Amino acid sequence: MLMRSVLVLVAAAGLYIFYGLATRPASRTPSRAWLATALVLVGGSVLIGELYYHELTGLTGVPNVARLMYHVVGGVAAAYAAQCMVAYWVHPAVQARRYALRRTAVSAAIAVAMIILFFSVETGQETERWQERHGHIPQIAAYIVLFNVAIAWMLHDVRHASWHYAARIHDRPRVRLSLRLFAVGAFIGLIYSATHIINVVAIAIDRPLPPATFLMLVNNAQNLCLLFIAAAAVIPGIGAAAARSRRALLAARLHPLWIAVRRGFPTTRSDDRDGLDNTAQAIVTGLTAKDDGPVHRMIIDIRDGYLEMRPWVDADIAEVARRYAAEQGQLHGDDVDATVEAATVACALRDKEADRHPTHQGELPQGADDMATEARWLVRVSTVMRRSRVVRLVLRDTNPPALAPTRGPRT
Repeated sequence: MLMRSVLVLVAAAGLYIFYGLATRPASRTPSRAWLATALVLVGGSVLIGELYYHELTGLTGVPNVARLMYHVVGGVAAAYAAQCMVAYWVHPAVQARRYALRRTAVSAAIAVAMIILFFSVETGQETERWQERHGHIPQIAAYIVLFNVAIAWMLHDVRHASWHYAARIHDRPRVRLSLRLFAVGAFIGLIYSATHIINVVAIAIDRPLPPATFLMLVNNAQNLCLLFIAAAAVIPGIGAAAARSRRALLAARLHPLWIAVRRGFPTTRSDDRDGLDNTAQAIVTGLTAKDDGPVHRMIIDIRDGYLEMRPWVDADIAEVARRYAAEQGQLHGDDVDATVEAATVACALRDKEADRHPTHQGELPQGADDMATEARWLVRVSTVMRRSRVVRLVLRDTNPPALAPTRGPRT
């Protein structure tokens, strides 16, 4: 069951990358295409072979043909695809194509030799102990060695290139982690190949490895190798999904403040903001955007609105809001400042709509030095404006003909 779950994960990772290649032309690179191919070949072919081992024998009349299928397709062919991926990682395109061409010849020769060796001798139908029962046959021993040499060769290439390449990456932590995981998975996979080759030699001298030891080493190395490689393949995608989710959350939380400012000062509106008229649209825009552009535009719109809002910003209202916030007894530091700003903005928008100007004009705080800090601050102001009881009290008690702003909040 664990093996099948890992294989499903591996195949799904390959299909996910293929989906990205189909939907995002900018992400189409030979290395990603070869990576997806390798994952689909190994995950799909081995899973099919595991699920339909006996059915494939009954269909073809060839015992253990499923084993040959996933050894050639999910082993040699997938290893070849992984080596091509490595070639495009570390070499220029022209050199990588020459490298891949050489790997094509060698991998094809190994695959043809394995097929000839497999069909040169008949073996009994076995699902788990095939190597142990038939490894003493010279053709099968050669078949096993060839297969594991191809896998080990690929794993060595992947391990060496991934670790070396990761050391040269400093500004993309998710990619660096992905490469490290590739290297670790490939190193663990070498245990799988080494165990098979050692066991072939041990069988030849009539001292095979104990079945429990052999199966433990092979199965654990195979599962861990595939798991690490699948995780390495999807980590960049997970990072992208996390970035999109963060962007969507920021857009949704900024939206109440942004829409209030935009409605109060229509001159900040531009045609490319028409798709953000409700929170759901803001979330969709954040999820589908390729960068933080939509969030940055919302921040710029809010700050532009703040500039146009200055004639309606009332210093007396800010003092009332600060006193009301202090009387609540639960607000401190930045929470007080965000509450004061939210109340000041809400009252300024109200007074602008009513065409009232303050007698004691005030100022709104200046923005942060960078967009990330500015986004976090304006999200806090937006949330407070929507939810704070202090803001509601200030709006009520400073709206003529309400009580004078020197009075405390009414209960």
